[in-house]
Parts: sequence; C-alpha cells; structure tokens
Amino acid sequence: MDYKSTLEKKGTVVINQQDSPLSLKEWSDLENMYDSLEYEQAKYGDTEEKASLKFFRVKKPSDRKIHSEEAYSILNSDKVRSFFKNKLNIPLEHELDRCQMHLFNKGDFVSKHIDSESCKDYEYSVSFVVNDQYEGGEFLVYGPKGMESHKEPSRSILVTRSTIPHEVKPVVKGQRKTAVCFFKNTN
Repeated sequence: MDYKSTLEKKGTVVINQQDSPLSLKEWSDLENMYDSLEYEQAKYGDTEEKASLKFFRVKKPSDRKIHSEEAYSILNSDKVRSFFKNKLNIPLEHELDRCQMHLFNKGDFVSKHIDSESCKDYEYSVSFVVNDQYEGGEFLVYGPKGMESHKEPSRSILVTRSTIPHEVKPVVKGQRKTAVCFFKNTN
C-alpha cells in the first residue's frame, strides 16, 4: 500500500500490523505498561473539548522531561522515525512534542476536536492501537472526503494530519488502549 499518497489524499492513513515498524515484543511491552501507569482523569482534552478518559503523559508538550523512558524509547525510536520518514514523508526534523497513553473504559470518549488548535505547529497525530478487545470507541475522522469511521485491529497505527477534525465515540464494553503522539514542525 502507498501510505504516503493515502495520507496526502485523505489526511488519514492506517498502517496494518504487518507493516508496523514495531516488533511484536514492543507491542507487547506497550500493552503491559498499562497496568503500572499512574493515570490522570480527563474531563476536557487539550483543545478544551469534552472528554472522559484516563491518560498518562509520557512526554508533556514543550517539556524535555520524559516520564516513561520505556514507552518513549519505543514510540520515538530511530526505527519508528525512519519508517515515518520513508513511508509517510514525515521529516526526521519533526519533534515528538507530546505523547500520552490513553485508557478508555466503558462510557469514555473524546469529543470532536482539531489537534493543531492546542499547538499550531502540530502536523501529525499518531495513534498506536494497542488493543482491540472493546466495543464502541470508534475513531471518527472528518476529512476532505467526508466522515470515516475507524476501529482498527490491535497493533495497527493510525496517522492523521493534525488539522483534521476527529473524535472517539464512547466505549460500550471493555477497555480501549492507545498511545497517542503528536509530531511538531520545528522549522
């Protein structure tokens, strides 16, 4: 699949597990981290949209301190960055400015919002789909071709331009786990 042209045309692309730059061990390590993290409860997202979910900030915006070296070393590895450059044309100079682990329980959601409204320099929002053992929790994207609903399989990656509106519908059953990172243009 030509991920680069799909991202350019639609503003969103899904990278399946087979093409993912993460190894099975790295995916497993990410999933195992969810049991040991100290979460905050969100009532609003970073653009002040209504939300209900638990989150752990691996890296806070514009902060050099890393709050989980283990997660950060997987999500921002040279291998992952090279994959994004080669397959999606995301420049290596783009900085991973914010990264967080999201945990959605029954009823949790994130209302429609645009990520670049929290930081005008955000160009790409990347969701690492850690699991798929839940119902509901669809990721809706309002791109140039209209609304698309995504419920991606475990160990896939959803990349969206940060200027595109999107939301996460309420989880009906189970837990939805995603690691979400935002790439910022530093030029």
